[in-house]
Amino acid sequence: MTKERTSALQIERRYAVLQSSSCVADCTTYGLASIFLTYCGLSNTSIGYTTAAAAILSIIMQLTISNYSDHHAAMPIRRIAAAMNLLLAVCSAILAPMLLPAVLMASVFAVAMATDCSLYSINNALMMQYMNVGIPVRYGWPRGVGSLCYALAAYILGLAIDCWSPALLMKGCLAFSAAAFAASLWMPDPTRCAGRPLQATQKTHTTTTVQMLRGNRPLALFLLACILVGSGQSVCSLFLVRVVENLGGTGSQVGIAMLIQSGVELPAMCLSPLLLRKFRPGKLLAISFSCYAVKILLIALCGNLTMLFVIMFFSIFCFGIYGVASVLFVNEIVGADEKTRAQSLVNLCFMRGIGGIIGNACSGILLDQVGLHSLLYICFAVSAAGALLFIFSVSHYGKRQYRERHLSMEG
Repeated sequence: MTKERTSALQIERRYAVLQSSSCVADCTTYGLASIFLTYCGLSNTSIGYTTAAAAILSIIMQLTISNYSDHHAAMPIRRIAAAMNLLLAVCSAILAPMLLPAVLMASVFAVAMATDCSLYSINNALMMQYMNVGIPVRYGWPRGVGSLCYALAAYILGLAIDCWSPALLMKGCLAFSAAAFAASLWMPDPTRCAGRPLQATQKTHTTTTVQMLRGNRPLALFLLACILVGSGQSVCSLFLVRVVENLGGTGSQVGIAMLIQSGVELPAMCLSPLLLRKFRPGKLLAISFSCYAVKILLIALCGNLTMLFVIMFFSIFCFGIYGVASVLFVNEIVGADEKTRAQSLVNLCFMRGIGGIIGNACSGILLDQVGLHSLLYICFAVSAAGALLFIFSVSHYGKRQYRERHLSMEG
């Protein structure tokens, strides 16, 4: 085994530790947000508004951080990740005693949730920084390990909530965000691993984001599809607890559903390299978005908890494929000086960005006004619209690629 490969494996292992601790902290905030905020005394509508506010704040955070990173290319992203984990730990320490009034609890929680959501793209960018200096690290299996830890944490926390109370969630967040803080600093310096400065990989942006979107119709349609599908999936994340309760379940059953939903992501992410050898990322994303819509429809038709648990296995075709295929699809359709911005836009449009803002706010209102089943069918229609839009986008992009190849052969 070469020295370069050994170095890559060391980075992957440390990144798996970072993803594991970060994903468990994510489970205590984003994953079980509805349970904690209900315990704080908030209604479904208020929960929707709180999480939508968190998504807006997350967008502001990500745009600010990406702008700072662009102007300070030598700054290792691991330090930014460490600072964000420290902020998350401080917020959870404030929330853990459960001493604040409901409004202040919701406000601090919104900051914690926004920080947690921002860490998702920061952790992705951290791994890309090693790739950008030529280190052949793999993203799939460390991220899959993180998903597995998320799933196990959801199951254990579901049981713990039934035995004690949702108040323990913030104590768990404090512990694992502190662990993620240490793991971020444990990641090696990319410049020392590669033996060359990060500035060598930075490119000057020659187009604005608006120009990039106007000149790249497939990217614009993909982002719009992400917003629609992300909006439609809010019920499977924020209000999954309401689905379980409607079927007669408790916190432990919520944990089991989340265990299955997130646990199947690991094999999917590990198999993604094999799938990508046979199928282009665009086709895999078309399958993923379609499965997101089908999953919502099956949940709407679900009659008992056993059926719900079986449906959760369908997630292997959803985020399990989306997580890797989306990154590669965007890299295919944008220019070399647009890749980082395009990846950020995808994160800002899906479930933890604009899609989350629209989906969480509307779902909370609709849940109180029209009920769970009507909400599920509305979410299915929105997700299906996003899937169809993306299929059109892939078709348009495929035809354009064919024309370009044909013209180049004739030339």
